[in-house]
Amino acid sequence: MRNSTAEYTENLRETGAVIASIRRKMRLSQAELAELIRIHTNTVSNIERGRGDPSVTILSLILTQL
Repeated sequence: MRNSTAEYTENLRETGAVIASIRRKMRLSQAELAELIRIHTNTVSNIERGRGDPSVTILSLILTQL
């Protein structure tokens, strides 16, 4: 059984991978997505790599654009 921290980290990675995949299919760069939702490109990168812990507001903005 995995602990909750490991599960949470894996969920962040999976969520980021899905966002990156959809973004690429839409032929948007990280910079373009970041500009659309007015966040820093590094924030998009961190989210996509599972290193960011985005707020519900940020996730909502990303998903609205995708």
